Amino acid sequence: MAANEASAVGSLRTINTPRLPYASNCPAQGFAATLTELNTGATCVAGKDLLDNVLGAAAPKKSGYTFTYTAPTDTPGTNYSVLADAQTQNTSGIRSFFTNESAVIHYKSPGPGATKTDPALQ
Repeated sequence: MAANEASAVGSLRTINTPRLPYASNCPAQGFAATLTELNTGATCVAGKDLLDNVLGAAAPKKSGYTFTYTAPTDTPGTNYSVLADAQTQNTSGIRSFFTNESAVIHYKSPGPGATKTDPALQ
C-alpha cells in the first residue's frame, strides 16, 4: 500500500508539472480542460505529450489509484483540481490525495475524498 500511495503522490506531481507551461503557451485556454489535452494537444498543440498515455487518459488509473480531474470553472482556466482515491480502500491504499492550481498536495487518512482543507504533505 505504501508504494501505491507514493506512486499516487508522484503522479499528482507529474500532473501539476505541465500546468504552467500549458497555461502560458495556451493563454486562451489557461489550465487544460482535461488531462487528455495534456497528452494529445487536441485543443492547443503545446499540450501534446505533456503527460503520458496513462495519466493523460480520460479516467486515469495507476498503481491502485483512480485520478479524477476537475476542469477549470472559468475561461481562460485559472483553477483545476485532481483527486486521487484508492481503487480498493484499505487494500490498494489508505490515504486519499488532492491537489489544485496551488500545486500543494493534501491528504486524508483514511480516505476517500481528500480536499484542500485536509493536511498538506510535508
